[in-house]
Amino acid sequence: MLSYSLITFGVALCIVGSVMAQPTLPPNPNMFEISTRPWLYSLSQKYGRDISTLAAIPDAELKTFADRGINVLWFMGIWSLGIAIFDNVH
Repeated sequence: MLSYSLITFGVALCIVGSVMAQPTLPPNPNMFEISTRPWLYSLSQKYGRDISTLAAIPDAELKTFADRGINVLWFMGIWSLGIAIFDNVH
């Protein structure tokens, strides 16, 4: 069983091979950067349900990364969109 932990230096998800393991970065991590919003949207389409938070990501998707030797996911573009962002759109 895999366990997942958010790393405090940024928005990254460390994929650890055992629930008993301490979630820390390995000495030479294999990191994969994901454009978060489009990826969550594609997962929503794939699973036919709302997947709009990191907590909603199916374990099977994270296991796919772990099976490929990726032990850290870096989530690019995680921030809240507010009304102010639309004020600058022309």
